[in-house]
Amino acid sequence: MDSHSDDNRKSTIIVDGAFGQDGEIIIGELCKTRNTDIHVLTHRQELPTIPNSWNSSRVQISYWDSASYKNLCALIRDIAPTEYINLAAYHHAAIDMVRGFNQEQLYGYNYRRSAMIISSLCRRAPSCHFHYASSSLIYTASCLGHRIYPFSLPNPSLPYGVAKARVMSLVDTYRRWCGLTAAVSVMFNHDSPLKKWAYLLPRIGLFVANTLRAGTNKGNKLRVHNVGATYDLSCAYKVAKQVLHITQSRLEGNFILASGQATTVKDILNWAFSYVSLKWEDFVEYEKDDVTPYLLGCPSIPQAQDGCLDRHVQQRNLVEAIVASNLQMLTNDSK
Repeated sequence: MDSHSDDNRKSTIIVDGAFGQDGEIIIGELCKTRNTDIHVLTHRQELPTIPNSWNSSRVQISYWDSASYKNLCALIRDIAPTEYINLAAYHHAAIDMVRGFNQEQLYGYNYRRSAMIISSLCRRAPSCHFHYASSSLIYTASCLGHRIYPFSLPNPSLPYGVAKARVMSLVDTYRRWCGLTAAVSVMFNHDSPLKKWAYLLPRIGLFVANTLRAGTNKGNKLRVHNVGATYDLSCAYKVAKQVLHITQSRLEGNFILASGQATTVKDILNWAFSYVSLKWEDFVEYEKDDVTPYLLGCPSIPQAQDGCLDRHVQQRNLVEAIVASNLQMLTNDSK
């Protein structure tokens, strides 16, 4: 019998959707470990830029023709993964959903790709742990601070939420009928300096940095629909580490990844502008200041607190880090 313990046994992980915010962080964390072979699946024929946080010698990138189940089965057979994290998604920005973007991608790709992955794992790597990243958009808020638990039933009001809920149902079916070892993480809003600027918090961070450093926003206003809007906000670095913990511990079931705290857009604006000693009211135009129904997740894995009585210290630190990152980017660009 091998003298090495199970903890020292080498694992092989596939991350699908690794070139987004969460995937970039997760691969960066995996590159710090020794006992993991790291594989990334990409659906782009042209190889994306490798993030600086990755050790490129540790990461093996494979192209998957997502229309080919045979191609995927061959990849799963050759790689023989012990863990698979599916982060890939289409059109999760609200603006994409309301503008009627390609519905075949929104519904078809999200569901069909996941179905092919799960089926191929059951056939070619039946002991593999599958981790699916879902979204809080599978729920619709019915009141202020509507609490969501792992057993809460989905009631999506947006197409993206419908697509994610369908995959969760598929995962549950394969758990019960095919013995799939699987976890589903319902992720609430989480941001970092890596988030695309199309989203609200990164957009605020860039505006503040431009206002202070470049003067490009002189006389301009940041337009926000509702400064009273409230949501559950987390730091993406902490959420990514929770995803890795669930995966590497081979936990099963549904999990809520959230802060459990209510953060308003007004809070974010105040933290962002006060970080550079400005008042947000001088730079922001908004249509309304109304508190509307919002969701709060009941965290399955509580986030570590920073030892401060201010319960919003993590959210404030996140907002300030995004502003600081944009300031640094503008400084580098001006050299």
